[in-house]
Amino acid sequence: MGRNALADTTIHIRRLQRGLSPPVIPEAFAGDTRLVGRWRNRPFEYNLPPLKDHIISATYVAAGNASVTIGQQTLSAPARSGMITFAPRGHEGFWRADGSVEVSNVFLGHGRLLACADQVGNGREPELLHRVHFSDPKLFTIMTMINDEISSGDVMSHLYIEQLLDLLCLQLLRAHAATSIPISPGPRRGLSAWQVKRVTTYIRENVAEDIRLQELADLVNLSRFHFCTASAWLPVIRLMDG
Repeated sequence: MGRNALADTTIHIRRLQRGLSPPVIPEAFAGDTRLVGRWRNRPFEYNLPPLKDHIISATYVAAGNASVTIGQQTLSAPARSGMITFAPRGHEGFWRADGSVEVSNVFLGHGRLLACADQVGNGREPELLHRVHFSDPKLFTIMTMINDEISSGDVMSHLYIEQLLDLLCLQLLRAHAATSIPISPGPRRGLSAWQVKRVTTYIRENVAEDIRLQELADLVNLSRFHFCTASAWLPVIRLMDG
């Protein structure tokens, strides 16, 4: 199926919930990724067409059971708090939920996932697995942290969320792809002294601005993913809290 044939994610989630619109936050993130704050999903039965985004859902309050049927395969599980559910991009599936659940969502742009795969993998296009109330404590923690940041209003929230979304992509590639992509260590072990100084100075001079992660990476000629994995850059963020 061509890219242009893929369906709009927000429209179909609204139809799935019989007209109730997901509370998508206005701010867009890298790779055309959108976030949905915590909200309550009512019971539903819906044939979800191939969507343009990957839907990642974290469940906080749960009741009943959920399932998805893709072709001849059906995945089902009791709804439980602390679980993760995926509807991967580009796959049609018939979804059912017989209880109300409280969730938050990430509508992950495929381009962002591809960019992460290009940085840490071997160039293969990742294919995410369907998951229904699946246990992944690391991913659930990342989703919870993203949800907490949505309403914080802190000047560094956008930067913080971008980093969390990069971690989310890495965990998806490592644990939830049809063929797991090994995370290869890059040649850089951290930022050099001049890179730390340049980033620190920039943040101090622009502390009242909404600083983007890509801005900081560009300052030191790194990709966003390499910048995030350079361990020495973490004290730069701590300087903002001091």
